[in-house]
Amino acid sequence: MTVIGQAWIRAVHELGGREELATAAAAALDRAYAAADRSYHGTAHIQDVLVKVGLLGAEVGLDQTSMAAVSAAACAHDIVYEGKAGEDERASADWALRALLGSGVPASESRRVHDLVLFTIDHVAPPGDLQAAVLLDADLGILGSDPEGYAMYLSAVRRDYLAVPQTVWRIGRAAVLQTLLDRIELFHTEPARRRWDAPARRNLAAELAELKP
Repeated sequence: MTVIGQAWIRAVHELGGREELATAAAAALDRAYAAADRSYHGTAHIQDVLVKVGLLGAEVGLDQTSMAAVSAAACAHDIVYEGKAGEDERASADWALRALLGSGVPASESRRVHDLVLFTIDHVAPPGDLQAAVLLDADLGILGSDPEGYAMYLSAVRRDYLAVPQTVWRIGRAAVLQTLLDRIELFHTEPARRRWDAPARRNLAAELAELKP
C-alpha cells in the first residue's frame, strides 16, 4: 500500500470510520493514481499535495479531525481523471462520499470531504474556510516550484491532455494562466503566499508569454 492508501485509512479512522472497511477504497486510490495513462495527475502529485497539506495545516492550526478531512479530500480529489474539467472533480467528490460512507464515516464528515473536493473545480475557498484554503493552496503549490520543477510539471500536464490539439491547448491554457495571474491573491493562506506566490507568478507569466503569438 502506498502513502496515499495509508493516508486514506488514517483519515477514515480519525473521521470516525472503520479502518478495515477502508482498505478496498485505499487500494482503489493506489491503483487509480498508478495508472499508466497518468502523467501529472498521478501518485507523485497526490503525495506532494499530502505533504503540503501537512505543512500548511500545521502552520494555520488545523486540529486533527480537520486535517483528516483535508487529507481525505487530497487523496480523492483526482481519483477520476478523464481530462474533463468540472466533471472529473464532481465524479471524484461523489466517489469520496460513497467510499467514506461505506467505511462508516458519519454523513456530516463524509459530506464535508465531498464539498472540499468540489472546491478544486475553481480553486476558490469560501472566506474563513481554512480547510478549503489549505487543500487548494497545497494543490496549487507546484506552481511555486523552481524553473526546472515547473518545466517538469508543465510537461506532465501537457501529456495528460495529449488528446487536446495544440492550438486548442494553447488558447485554453493561456486563459487559465491569465485567470490565475489576475487574482489579487493566488494563494489563500499566509504560509502559502510567503512560500510560493512570487515564484508562482513568475512561472505563470513566463509560460503565458511563450503561449501568446
